[in-house]
Amino acid sequence: MPYFPETAGTSFWGYEGGAGSLSYVLDYVPIILLGAPFSMAAIALSSMARACGSPILAMGCFLVGAVINLVLDPIYIFVFNWGVKGAAIATVTSQIMSAVILLVYFLKKGHIRLRRKKYLPYITHLRSDICVWASILHDSGGGNNSAD
Repeated sequence: MPYFPETAGTSFWGYEGGAGSLSYVLDYVPIILLGAPFSMAAIALSSMARACGSPILAMGCFLVGAVINLVLDPIYIFVFNWGVKGAAIATVTSQIMSAVILLVYFLKKGHIRLRRKKYLPYITHLRSDICVWASILHDSGGGNNSAD
């Protein structure tokens, strides 16, 4: 879970009444952050769908996500009594569904074909990448706290 300082709620953008909302923030934000990669994937794949001439698919996926969120919000919040965590879970669920629909489209029949084997790392590339990142960390003094 991400770390949020306790003082963040007491002066949220200079507003002193934020102290009572800190518990809601601490419930909501970590769950939303877990769903951020799916949200970014849905946005990127939606742009690809529009570029491929399928703006209705792009719009439809976000519409499906919005409807899923509208249906799941009251169920998770009131029926399951999950409160703010339920709202966050409903939002992440809707983002996942939007991303999955678009991903399936591009894996099966999109004009821009996504192929799984093209995204698997090659061992030879991994080795050179690790060497490059190791040298960058070494040159930048990554983790070296000594006073030279």
